[in-house]
Amino acid sequence: MTRTAGEFVGSWRAALRVARRSTVRHRGRSILIFMMLFLPAYAATVLVMSWANLSGTSAQELSFRMGQADLIVDDGDAARTSLPSASRSVPLTQGRTVVAGPAGLAALEYEATDLENPINRGRYVLRAGRAPQGAAEVAVTHTLARELDVRPGDEVVAGMPQRSLTVVGVVDWSRSLRQAGLLVSAEAPLSGARAKLLVKLPAGQSWSPPQPGGLESGGFSYTYREGPTAAEKAVEAAAILLVTTFAGAQVVLLAGAAFVVGARRQRRDLAMIAAVGGTGRQVRRIVLASGLLLGTAAAIAGAGAGLLTFTLAGPLIEAIADHPLIDVSIPFPSIAGVAAVTTTVGALAALLPARTAGHGPVRADLGGQRTRSRLDLAALVAGMILLVAGTGVLVLAGNPEGRAELLALGAVTQLLGVVACTPALVRLTGRVAAALPMPGRLALRHGARHRLRTAAAVAAVTAATAGSVSLAIVGTARSHAPATQHPTRPGQIRLEA
Repeated sequence: MTRTAGEFVGSWRAALRVARRSTVRHRGRSILIFMMLFLPAYAATVLVMSWANLSGTSAQELSFRMGQADLIVDDGDAARTSLPSASRSVPLTQGRTVVAGPAGLAALEYEATDLENPINRGRYVLRAGRAPQGAAEVAVTHTLARELDVRPGDEVVAGMPQRSLTVVGVVDWSRSLRQAGLLVSAEAPLSGARAKLLVKLPAGQSWSPPQPGGLESGGFSYTYREGPTAAEKAVEAAAILLVTTFAGAQVVLLAGAAFVVGARRQRRDLAMIAAVGGTGRQVRRIVLASGLLLGTAAAIAGAGAGLLTFTLAGPLIEAIADHPLIDVSIPFPSIAGVAAVTTTVGALAALLPARTAGHGPVRADLGGQRTRSRLDLAALVAGMILLVAGTGVLVLAGNPEGRAELLALGAVTQLLGVVACTPALVRLTGRVAAALPMPGRLALRHGARHRLRTAAAVAAVTAATAGSVSLAIVGTARSHAPATQHPTRPGQIRLEA
């Protein structure tokens, strides 16, 4: 057993050494494959960091709207007596008021609350100055500060009735950085509006609205802080699965095509190793080791460059996401997952060329002769089976009770089926080349002759197109989904905005 393990380690050490020298010798091809693996790893790292620190999940959206509050109650005075005794709260007034600007009067949104209260952490970002205090001070959003060309120390005229206010701070509302508005202290609202209450409940306690006949007779509504539902989690998991699979398949196919070309160029070198006693397994390990080396290098470089980009391009990322970066953290498990996926993709891209190189006849390889693969028919049968299975899963997931995970699984299965069928379809296109003009005839025959790399490129484009369309459909469906709202009670009416 010890001798077998030593031979295994020694074989991989020799394969990695040969692969490293081959990578350095063929710099152009190595750089091409490295960039194919580096760019997705880099983009994935930036996206993972943005997902973890911005509007990636439903829970973060709640923090941008509710801060640290567990509950928002309209008509706070009527609800105070029903709250648990150890609850903490801060008043909040939201409304519209009149602001005098260069173009005349304009109606803008405003909020009146205590900016420095811990319950409001996450709802606002103080960019400059301090929180407003008293009835003569105001903080303006960054967008409004640009529109009015004001900064801390200047004055604005706002309110109903209008009064002169001193700008003491520049803030941003976390729910939208593009919002133009004003923020004043809780005791000095700018116009009439029904007061709300941001409530932080004691740990382990909950709140139930009053029953009919009690406080509810006055009529008030509430918004509870509820975590992502099972359906929302399923949609997020399905989206991650779709993005990871389609992007990973695209990179595997494109990098695999480059590895196929590289293995073709190395046929004589690999055949020489086999001629002096190297086994087919050892030859396969040399090609596979190239994928591992390039995948590992791309994973490390992509993760490092992605973290550096996120650190340096914070303001640009905030502007794109329309949310601020608050309490930035590094999701190490997710970053490690990106690196692991990149390394695995590099190994998978080299897997088929490695198997082909290990099975090739030594005499034919040394003589530069081409050999025909008999795997097309088997791949076509397997692809048809996968297509049928994926279609069945999609039909099952299409009913109203279907789960998002099944939808993603069906799409992934169909993608694998298309990839498996592509080599046989590319070979078939060579038979219709005679009916085309000479440029098309030469292109089709050349593609059919090198069907593996042609099929990889075609399948990669197919995966990119299908993935983009799938994500567009999911995004459109989510943007048009009806918002979940609490039902009205007796004495209440609901006005749609």
